Amino acid sequence: MKISEAIKEIIKMVDIGKKDNKMLVISRYGLEARCFGSFSNNWEKSKIRQWLNGEFYNRAFNSNEKKLIRNSGISTKVYRGGFLGFGAKEELSYTDDYIFLLSKEEAEKYFANDDARRYKATDYAKNNGAYVTGNGCSWWWLRSPNPHDMWGNVLDVDYDGDVSSSSVYSIDDLLARPALWINL
Repeated sequence: MKISEAIKEIIKMVDIGKKDNKMLVISRYGLEARCFGSFSNNWEKSKIRQWLNGEFYNRAFNSNEKKLIRNSGISTKVYRGGFLGFGAKEELSYTDDYIFLLSKEEAEKYFANDDARRYKATDYAKNNGAYVTGNGCSWWWLRSPNPHDMWGNVLDVDYDGDVSSSSVYSIDDLLARPALWINL
């Protein structure tokens, strides 16, 4: 088994895209319910980013697997100075991350429709606070801020696969769906 296949199996990753000599993979199931952040919808400063690139990265992958995971330049929209359409300036923030959440644009690009974006939690996530609806699906975080709410909301994918929005600091039952680029 190739190491990239081993990585995919450890956390049930699925291949969602290839570019040059790398493959984009994302977890098939909701691994853990997490709060996005404290009082900001800024991906760069979020608690979930720190967790993904710290504790999760170190717990989920061994040293051989880590050699295959690319430290990727991630761009994320940020809105400064108000709300979109009411004085906000849209900018891009750049981070170097091994593990990240998809942006709204990536979620729509790699998952063709709402059905493809529906997402189920693992038993571990359910037992640790993940909210699961009657259809067995859960919400999962995206890294994109809500352009109509400067501070407190980030976009997510809801239980039906629609892109929606949730509060970054009062909700800790949405799932982290880790994504990463792997060297081929």
